[in-house]
Amino acid sequence: MARKLFFSIIVFVIFLGSCKKKSDDIVNDGSNPLVFTSLTPSDSLVVVGTFITLSAVATGEGLTYVWDSKDLNGSDYGTFFGSGSVLEWTICHSDKFIITCTVTDKFKQTASKSIQVRSHIK
Repeated sequence: MARKLFFSIIVFVIFLGSCKKKSDDIVNDGSNPLVFTSLTPSDSLVVVGTFITLSAVATGEGLTYVWDSKDLNGSDYGTFFGSGSVLEWTICHSDKFIITCTVTDKFKQTASKSIQVRSHIK
């Protein structure tokens, strides 16, 4: 009987330990939701080898920004300089490109916006 009681107590303690909330499980209370307002280039036409400035405007808590640029066939092209919500981008050949910015807040919510830019040789 004592053995059965001891075993039941051990199982109960293990069960309670597994139900504990992890410290990294942060829940958004809705007071400061992620809102991605705009993504704008300084120009939608870039001369090959020069730079345009890209600006993302978003609100929320603990925001991080991930940038990506692809040609219309889906191949990665272009180079970003900087990080965060404002950076520069350049390209080494003429084509049309889709630039995407994905914003993530500290609650792991994400929002993305894309723009199209065109490059040409001067």
